Amino acid sequence: MRRTIKALLIMVCVLVSAFAVTACFGDTSTTEKTTIESPVIASKVYNGEKQTATIAASDDYEVTENAGGTDVGEYNVVLTLKNADKAKWKTPDNGDETKLTLRFSITKATNAVTSLTLKGWAAGSEPESPAAKATFGTVKFTYSTEENGTYTETVPTAAGKYYVKATVEGTKNYDGAEKTLAFEISKTLATVTEAPVANTGLIVNDDLSEQVLVTAGSVSGGVMIYALIEGEETVPSQELLNPSKWSTELPKAGKAGKYTVYYMAKGDENHSDSEYGKVVVEISKKANAISDFTVANVKYGETPAPSATAKNGTVVFAYSLTEDGEYVAWENVAKRAGEYFVKATVEASDVYLGATEVISFAMSKADNAIADFTIAAIKCHEAPELTATATAGTITYKYATATDGEYADLTAETKFAAGTYYVKAYTEGDENHNAAESNAAELIVSHNLVWDKTGETEDVEKCACGQTGRTFVKAITEKNAQRVSLNVGAENGSAVLDEYSYGLISLAGISDYASVESVKLGDKTITLNTFAEEELAGGKIAVNVKDFGFAYGEQNVVVTVKCEEGDTHEVNVKVLLITAILNNKAELNNFGVIAKACETDSDAWGGYFELGADIEYNGYWSDFVNADSNDALKAMQGFKGVFDGQGHNVKGMRIARISVAGTDVGAGIIKVGAFIPKLHKDGILRNVSFTEAAVGSERSFLVYCGNGLIENIFVKYACFGDSSYSGYSAAHNYGATSTVFAKGEGEGAIVRNVIIDVSECVGIATQADNVNGYIVGQFNKVETLSNVYVINPSDKYNHIVRNIAVSSETKIETDFDAGVNYFVYKSFAEMAADGTRNYEGFVAPLWTYNEGGLPYVKAQNVTAPAFTTAPSEITKGSSATFVVSANVRLALDEAAAMAGLTLENGVVSVPEGIGDATYTLIATSLFDPTLKTEVTFNVINARKYETITNAQEIDLNVANDGSVNSSASAEIDLTEKFTGNASLSLVKVGDEIISGFEGVEIVGGKATLNVAPFGIKYYGEKEVKLVFTSEGVDYEYTVPVNFITKTIMNGDANVRAIKTFVTALQGGGYYRLGENVTLKWNFYANSDDYRIAVDYPFIGTLDGNGYAINGLIMWSWTAGGFIQNLGETGVIKNIAFKGVQLGGYTAVVYQGSGTIENVFVEVAAFPAAYGQPNKNWRNGELTIFGWQSKANNFKLKNVLADFTPASAQIKEFVEGGMTNKMIFGASTKSVTAVNTVVLGIPDNYDKAQITNYGGVYVRYTDETDNGIAFPVSGWDETYWTIGENVVSWKTK
Repeated sequence: MRRTIKALLIMVCVLVSAFAVTACFGDTSTTEKTTIESPVIASKVYNGEKQTATIAASDDYEVTENAGGTDVGEYNVVLTLKNADKAKWKTPDNGDETKLTLRFSITKATNAVTSLTLKGWAAGSEPESPAAKATFGTVKFTYSTEENGTYTETVPTAAGKYYVKATVEGTKNYDGAEKTLAFEISKTLATVTEAPVANTGLIVNDDLSEQVLVTAGSVSGGVMIYALIEGEETVPSQELLNPSKWSTELPKAGKAGKYTVYYMAKGDENHSDSEYGKVVVEISKKANAISDFTVANVKYGETPAPSATAKNGTVVFAYSLTEDGEYVAWENVAKRAGEYFVKATVEASDVYLGATEVISFAMSKADNAIADFTIAAIKCHEAPELTATATAGTITYKYATATDGEYADLTAETKFAAGTYYVKAYTEGDENHNAAESNAAELIVSHNLVWDKTGETEDVEKCACGQTGRTFVKAITEKNAQRVSLNVGAENGSAVLDEYSYGLISLAGISDYASVESVKLGDKTITLNTFAEEELAGGKIAVNVKDFGFAYGEQNVVVTVKCEEGDTHEVNVKVLLITAILNNKAELNNFGVIAKACETDSDAWGGYFELGADIEYNGYWSDFVNADSNDALKAMQGFKGVFDGQGHNVKGMRIARISVAGTDVGAGIIKVGAFIPKLHKDGILRNVSFTEAAVGSERSFLVYCGNGLIENIFVKYACFGDSSYSGYSAAHNYGATSTVFAKGEGEGAIVRNVIIDVSECVGIATQADNVNGYIVGQFNKVETLSNVYVINPSDKYNHIVRNIAVSSETKIETDFDAGVNYFVYKSFAEMAADGTRNYEGFVAPLWTYNEGGLPYVKAQNVTAPAFTTAPSEITKGSSATFVVSANVRLALDEAAAMAGLTLENGVVSVPEGIGDATYTLIATSLFDPTLKTEVTFNVINARKYETITNAQEIDLNVANDGSVNSSASAEIDLTEKFTGNASLSLVKVGDEIISGFEGVEIVGGKATLNVAPFGIKYYGEKEVKLVFTSEGVDYEYTVPVNFITKTIMNGDANVRAIKTFVTALQGGGYYRLGENVTLKWNFYANSDDYRIAVDYPFIGTLDGNGYAINGLIMWSWTAGGFIQNLGETGVIKNIAFKGVQLGGYTAVVYQGSGTIENVFVEVAAFPAAYGQPNKNWRNGELTIFGWQSKANNFKLKNVLADFTPASAQIKEFVEGGMTNKMIFGASTKSVTAVNTVVLGIPDNYDKAQITNYGGVYVRYTDETDNGIAFPVSGWDETYWTIGENVVSWKTK
């Protein structure tokens, strides 16, 4: 504050002075002073000396004070301006603006011990002194045994390793510092002052007790220690390195011998060990002697028995042939008659020395002998093993057939046959033995049976002498190749072997055996499957099919078996290795991939393939050989294997040029091809039928080119000239289009037993002559073309087969001869009428042929003829038409022909004037004469025909077990036109006579009929005809009757039973509700499956009769509906479905094309599962009437679907991300919708995703609609209540 006041006063004075000057001198200018910034003064670190601040020189100021100092601290530095008129400090001192006082700092120094030394010394010597230097301060020394241990000022004296620390204490001017250094006090050498001396004259004690070996020595700086080593050592032993060998005890020993005693001074803690010295000491043994030494003479072969006595120890005897020779044990002496020397020896013991004495004895010559011996039994022509031994001499043998018989020499050439012999051994002796003869040894010789395995059917044991033994039958009963399916599959475009399956091979017929040793296919080992024991009865073995690899076709497998006796035998088994049995479209599509794996050449395909089932192909075939020209395809080897259809059928295969990428047609363009594009000369295609086939675009259906064998083939075309994208096209039936060999080499090819049916083929009848493909094919020098038949009703299409003979210069076209190589008929009936043909070559498994008929395949569905129209009565003088299934021969029975009835094109004519009678019309299958159907008809007089218009009904009331109630009846009312009485003579439904009503009385124009004779097959609207005679006139009354299969009453079990009835009636039946029915649990979900019309389209009627089915719950993930498939003639009418819950893949009606009329559907939950809403339980096509992916063609009339009960739930699910898809109905075809209304769709639902049925009125929850006018008329008021823009179901 004082400075502030002072400054203000100065300013006032300055101002007053300024004004005064101005007043005196006028406006005089002043110069602005230069402001001087304070200079920066650097601090300095303490160095033990006086220091002052270092200030740069300046023209503006000078240093007027800079005393500085030595210790750490701050010191004033004063700067004074040189010219205060021209310069000023920016921050001057208070009181003097010319001065500026600054502070100069001396900071604390970092200290360090810069050097530390200490020389070690020996223990007991004068300690050395440490030396050290530090940057600042005085160094002090301390000592420790550990670097990080406790340090003291005590100087160590004992030997060892130590640490010295140099320390400087810190002050205010500098930091403290320290440094450590390791040093060592070494030991001095201990010394031996008096060496130990050996004790002499030591004799071993009898008890080997120990004696002291040396006198004691003395040492300085430690103790004397000793080590004892047995023996006299010249080089110190390694044992001395073992500390446990040394002791302070004087060494002792008990046993005789020399000892080396080592000694040295063992230093104490301040002395190290001295070098060691040694002294040798000996303990001597006592003297020994031998007496009473004698030995008797012996014979050769005997052992001498010398005797002797020793002063101490046991006498041991050794022998020699000479006195000064080597003495050895008796058994090691070379024996001979003559003089011997024996030496008696006593070995030295631990106490006594050893001793020896020598004397002689004589050995005389010994008798000789041959030991008894035996001879092992041998086989014929084998050499016996002779094992006789003699005491001495060479042995020879002789044999005889009796012990006392004449003995002959036995030599290496002697051959023994089966029998008993006796053999003796002889020796002449040697220089030490006489001659000897043995006993007679028995020799038994038996037959030597060896297996001869060169036979084809059996192995036989044979002996060298000609005798035979056992026989092993190795020919199996099964002469044909045994089938082994390899089950080769494909994954990701590559063939895959079956790692788990096994095949069975029968060895039935061979002899009994104990085990199978091996199974071989060439050099491949086929392993046995050990998990198939239950299937191995009857001589079968199980083999792992993976071991066959990609081998195929007929092969020879060698099975080696082992008998109980240990002998082995090889059994050759023919097997047929089936590469794959194809059962469906996906497996058939893998044909090429698997075939490629069966051959290693890049242009070859192989394998043995069979069809295991009929295949619904229904699509385009993709060639497994990619070739863009005929020449390229011909250059390939092609398919070398076998494709055997085993009589199965492939339906709907289409073969045409592939031109659409990314579809099931394939990708890219392959210009040439067929089912098998190239057939190798060894390739075979046989025993397969193709129906609904299609070919076009210069392709061949079966084989494009090649040769090989093609036999037993049936092809029924749906299209000949397929374009691959739009069905038949005339532009695609040209050039190479054919069935067999489009442009085939054909040389060596065999084509036989082939039928091609184009009778129902698109395009054949419309093609112009000579501009199209050949139905059979085009061949080049085909080896055999026989039994090839074409069913072609078109006279216009005459390109059947073509033979192209190719030479080096020209191409000559020559057609095969019709009626010789191939045959063309307009129909199967014409073919059957040609009695010149022989069909015996048409054999199984493809063909069925019965004499008198035509060969046919399973796919032709040849069954007994079926009459669709068969009048039961024909009036005399008139005719009637009988309509029967195709490919049938009709004939009247003999009685009809004799009565003058005639038959032409299915029309039976009856002449006038013949009597009443019953005749038979017989329909016989053209293919199988054993398949016949007979219908009878009555020839009647003229009747009077009447028609009743009043519609009536017969309720069959079929029970859930399919039976008709025999006590139930129905009344037929004729009173509209007849009120009299009569007896029925006949009842018909349509033209079918129903037996069991003859004699039923008509009373007052009414007839009561038991319903049982009708059975269950009639349903819906039929014409029932009653025939009777009244007042001499024959009448036939036709009454419209609605047959009710079942009236549904008494709970939901009867609703669920509809499925059984519909299946039994192959989709038919008339089902009527008799009351409202509540379903008690799921109709279709999980294991609950009561869907109607699963096996057959529903062609009957479901008549709700105004009632409702409540609680229909369906939520399966397998596609289905309450009605699975509504057939063209099927009807759903007059019914309400309330409380419907749909989820998964379900619908009320899943698919179809029938009529849906007067139907109300109330949706309670959508989608739903387990009885409650569930947004995740929905497939994209979940609807009420028909899925979008199906070709539905419903006729909707008076249909109301109300989603109002579920609208809030649906709206919530949509907000939660549920996909907007069709929920009312969809189809790939147009649907007729009249008076069809959808209500209660949430306003957030995609307006385009309700239905794709045109004309359907949709109203949303926000009361908006889809712009279609509400249908206000045409509703059946029996079931509906109609208001202004409102329609509702009448609850009955």
